[in-house]
Amino acid sequence: RMHDTTFTDADFLSAATAREKEVASLLLAGHSVESLSATLGISRNTTRVHLQSLFRKTGTTRQVDLVRRLLASRVQ
Repeated sequence: RMHDTTFTDADFLSAATAREKEVASLLLAGHSVESLSATLGISRNTTRVHLQSLFRKTGTTRQVDLVRRLLASRVQ
């Protein structure tokens, strides 16, 4: 199911799945895709699927932009 919705910072946490929140948290802690995959016990492709969903929900297209957006939403 594809959505074209970009969530505001306030909406993001309620819109993200539990696994997406885990991925976001580990990404903020400095994990790479490979490290995320190993830590969560999932494949790199599955990790990338979660990242793509996070990109879509936050209106970002790159990991660095996603991290910036996540950090900005944590500060507020």
